[in-house]
Amino acid sequence: MEEILMNVYDGNTFIGTFDIDSFFKRKFGERCILFNTAQACAPIFRLEGMTDELMDEVNGLFDAKGHAAVRDRCALILQHCKVSFVGYPVAKKAGCEAFAENLELLNRDLKIVIPHMLYNYFFLGFSEINLDKVVERVIQDNPANISRPEFKYPYMVKSFLYAAYCGLTASTLWDGNSNVNGGFITVCNNGDVLAHYALESDAFKTYLYNNCYLEFPSTSPKHGNYGVVYKEGSQYFFRLNFQIRYK
Repeated sequence: MEEILMNVYDGNTFIGTFDIDSFFKRKFGERCILFNTAQACAPIFRLEGMTDELMDEVNGLFDAKGHAAVRDRCALILQHCKVSFVGYPVAKKAGCEAFAENLELLNRDLKIVIPHMLYNYFFLGFSEINLDKVVERVIQDNPANISRPEFKYPYMVKSFLYAAYCGLTASTLWDGNSNVNGGFITVCNNGDVLAHYALESDAFKTYLYNNCYLEFPSTSPKHGNYGVVYKEGSQYFFRLNFQIRYK
């Protein structure tokens, strides 16, 4: 496996060169979070066929530790309901669906891809969490019905990962500008040294793609706020949520 080194800058000031694993651990700690969860990034699903009685039954499912049994809840929902993605929560600070707006800045189909990933994991029991493997399933399903899915879906997700690295969050509208500077070099096994600018580098995006995974945070209202059937008017809804962690 090749070693990837990163030249780190603070503005125009050179700080040093780090192995990328050491850099992430130095900056963020062991297994750092690349994209942090928020209430605003929880995809909302409409549940057609839900009733008040079934809602109470679903919301009453807990695991042995007393945590919401989200997968069990999803399995019960799927037995009785048609589940369809409808959007994202309104971010309080932004006053709009900020996460959807940010995803559209990268690629409008990302708004569909991320809920599909979570649907596969929670509702269909797809156990893989490594992003490259998760995207393989998305390619097979092709939820956005696009041409050349084997190229476009990985490209979308790599763009999202790099945007998260550059400062994209779920709750604040992003303008596409990066808040990081510098770049990195790749030292190959044969001794070749390849220099990359961080803002231009496909190699760095691919590195993130191959070394990040989906993680599922607490379901508490102050954290992920998902996994509970709720009712608005005569309609029923359910949220899923996620974060992305660096291995």
